[in-house]
Amino acid sequence: MQKYAVKLVLGLMVITCLSLPSAAAISLQPETDPQYLTPAGSMFKGTLVLTYPDGNVGIVEAGDAIPSIPSGSVLEIFDGHMRVATQEGDEASISILGYEFKIGNGAVVTAVASESEGVLIVHSGYAMIKDSKGEWIRIEAPATYPIRLGQVLEAKPTAETEALGFTPEGDSNPDSTSIEAPAPPSPGSTTPSA
Repeated sequence: MQKYAVKLVLGLMVITCLSLPSAAAISLQPETDPQYLTPAGSMFKGTLVLTYPDGNVGIVEAGDAIPSIPSGSVLEIFDGHMRVATQEGDEASISILGYEFKIGNGAVVTAVASESEGVLIVHSGYAMIKDSKGEWIRIEAPATYPIRLGQVLEAKPTAETEALGFTPEGDSNPDSTSIEAPAPPSPGSTTPSA
């Protein structure tokens, strides 16, 4: 009986050890550069969007508890900065203003993003980014890769203007978003209501 009890206990220990969650492969670290120090109690500044390998998305604000970040995740920072470290054999993507960098194998980087500018600072290891031809560029540490958004163009109109069915009084180009814009005519009427 003792022989079976020992096997059962050893079997449970093996199952328990195999089912323990593994440590996070990707981590945020305290920033050491005085230019990018984070607020007390936070490992980053701004808003962090995590896209996990299974497609689930999480949003973390500065000061929130940081969830486990598995290898293969995408980390995107908005209006702030973060210092990200990978472990040997693990990979992550860092997204800054629509530019996606691949890091891994022990790389440590700082990602900075404002509304129209950003930078990726490679402290150790390397980062990879695709150029405009789709070819990978390797950015070796120590390096700084600046990012700047191009000019944002206004969207073209999607349809020609349509006749209103009446002539508005006063302004020939009324603002349709204004609460002071004239009301449309009532059915059967040819003049706008006041």
